[in-house]
Amino acid sequence: MWWLGVVDETALGLKPSDLNGLSAPMFLFYFFFGSIIYALRFYLPYIAIAGALAILLARWQMGQKWKSTA
Repeated sequence: MWWLGVVDETALGLKPSDLNGLSAPMFLFYFFFGSIIYALRFYLPYIAIAGALAILLARWQMGQKWKSTA
C-alpha cells in the first residue's frame, strides 16, 4: 500500500519522485475498475458457495430420481 503512504519508499530503495508517475494511472484504474474489484472481492465467495450448493442440490435430486427408478 505504498501509494497510500503506508510504506516508506526509501526503505524499499526508491526515491519519492520515482513513484509520482504512477499516481494518475493508479487513480484511473481504481476509478474505472474499483467497483468491479469491490464486487468480486466481497460477493464472489457468496456466489461460489451458492453455485456449489446448487450443484450439490441438483446432484442430490438427480440421485433421488435415479435410485427410485432402479
